[in-house]
Amino acid sequence: MNSGKLPVQSVIISLVIISGFGLLVLVGLINFSHFPAAFSGFLLSLLNFFIGYLVLRKMKDKPFNRLFAWLVAGILLRLFLMLFLVIIMLYFLELNRFSFIFSFLFFYIFFLISEVFYLNTRQI
Repeated sequence: MNSGKLPVQSVIISLVIISGFGLLVLVGLINFSHFPAAFSGFLLSLLNFFIGYLVLRKMKDKPFNRLFAWLVAGILLRLFLMLFLVIIMLYFLELNRFSFIFSFLFFYIFFLISEVFYLNTRQI
């Protein structure tokens, strides 16, 4: 597996999933009020994924100790950033809370698995 294509494949798969959800909204099987919340959760998870990917790309040629330190620091910073953004979005935006949280957690876990596969397949 080519590790350089893994993030692109993950984004394409997630876009297909969110497009399928949008199609269900258009057909009328799901209430439209759920789509903005689900899409917002998707975008927030995607932002988290790209920040993590950029940190990994920046540190790919560094020694393992430095890579590990940046990895842990990046995870902590992204965690607090996502917590802050989730609280802000739930407080200020009129989103369906359950749809937002469910889609955020679903895509967060999906992208987290993608990051683990990316780290596992890259050459250290």
